[in-house]
Amino acid sequence: MIIVNWNTEWAPIRSSRASILRDRTRAFDPEVVCFTEAYLDFWDESGYVISAEADYGYQIVPGRRKVMLWSKRPWHNVVKQPSDAMPPGRYVYGETETSLGMLGVHGVCIPWADAHVRTGEKNRQRWEDHLAYLSALPGALDEQESELQALVGDFNQRIPRKRVPVHVYEALQNALSGRFSSLTPGIISPVEQQTIDHVAATEQLSASWIQSISNIGPDGKKLSDHFGIAANLEPTF
Repeated sequence: MIIVNWNTEWAPIRSSRASILRDRTRAFDPEVVCFTEAYLDFWDESGYVISAEADYGYQIVPGRRKVMLWSKRPWHNVVKQPSDAMPPGRYVYGETETSLGMLGVHGVCIPWADAHVRTGEKNRQRWEDHLAYLSALPGALDEQESELQALVGDFNQRIPRKRVPVHVYEALQNALSGRFSSLTPGIISPVEQQTIDHVAATEQLSASWIQSISNIGPDGKKLSDHFGIAANLEPTF
């Protein structure tokens, strides 16, 4: 089954860049899509959407969500805020029937290094919210017992480490708690760059292929400050 992960950089729904982002996502005929920094009605395909809470600690803009998940089939057992320890509005979990069977999907948008440092509440140190999120994430992951699970979204870190402090990278690896492995490490073709938008999964799932989706439009301008990721998941058993 194909899953697509893309940060839309708040692309306005009726903008030309949103239209191209949708077309490039639709071209993969995904069963599940994770959009981060997106409007709730950004995706116009028929199906089912779940999202994180609206309040992610900054000014609330109607319709904006830090993370949303779409599936061709209904979602079940939805969780939006697994604990008070996790920075709000950046997590959603649901289970949906796919061609592989029932799949549990954790959608995440891990805070960037400067969340609430120079903007927002302006009362944090660099990486503070990021580390708080990673500290709370294992509890959310361990709470779910679905045999097949994926963890997808904006991790705000490259794998393997690039530029981030060692202890921050180690916190990410610890957060995966040995149950999840990234399927998107290293250079992703054809963009030929590392990504901060990852697809990870439990050991029952692997990827037969991973592909980056260009974020450069026909006019040479960026459609988003993130390129997209498409992955074809398959069972390992």
